[in-house]
Amino acid sequence: MLVRHVYRQGKQLNIIQDLKDATKAEWDPITEAELKTLVVNMSNR
Repeated sequence: MLVRHVYRQGKQLNIIQDLKDATKAEWDPITEAELKTLVVNMSNR
């Protein structure tokens, strides 16, 4: 989920700080409910 958002539209991040910034920017909007849903669904895999 996070990877898809960070690298959407074929974005390439060649500098570590750019990757950190992009990851933080995409992590912040993820709700606690979304994270709980991911955890619950992991048992189904």
